[in-house]
Amino acid sequence: MQSLKDLGEYLPATVVVTILLFLIKEFLECLRKRSERIRKISAIKILIAEELERNHWALVSMFRVLNILKEAFQKYPRAVFWLHIARDGSEHFRIKEKPEDEYSSGCVIPKYCTVMYERLLPTLAELDKSLFEVVRKTYEAIIELNHYRQILTDFLAGEDLAPYRDMTKHFLSDLADEKDDYYKILSEGYKALTGKDLESWKLR
Repeated sequence: MQSLKDLGEYLPATVVVTILLFLIKEFLECLRKRSERIRKISAIKILIAEELERNHWALVSMFRVLNILKEAFQKYPRAVFWLHIARDGSEHFRIKEKPEDEYSSGCVIPKYCTVMYERLLPTLAELDKSLFEVVRKTYEAIIELNHYRQILTDFLAGEDLAPYRDMTKHFLSDLADEKDDYYKILSEGYKALTGKDLESWKLR
């Protein structure tokens, strides 16, 4: 306050008022930008967290298929399995423990989602670098899972690309044991966004 009084002694009142108004305006602008940044980060957290819940469902579903296949490889050497494409384009795993069985069982193999990640990552990188790094690490695991999902669906469709089909069978059997490792990465990313462990999932 003393500095403002001293300033008033040397400058006209109108100049002092102009300076004060400028400082108040700058202060309010800083508050507005901070509030907008917090609002944007909050919205990004919600959208990416919801996408992670969908990816959690994809993770649970894919590893259910992998475990069924692993058991079939060990216990049912005559089992037949294939990829069924539904009318809506979704991909489903089907299996018969014996070729002569009348009915098959199975489940859907949902795709992993990266739409929100790809759309929002540049903005997140500008707003919160530490959260950006956590989310990027999480989605590196999801992109890897998506690659493994493609190997799985190719295998079920009879389009195995490995030199020997048994090599892919061994790979898928080993992959079945890695669910907890991938879940941990997804859960850490989800916790950074929401403060909670990843327990819920969205079907779509």
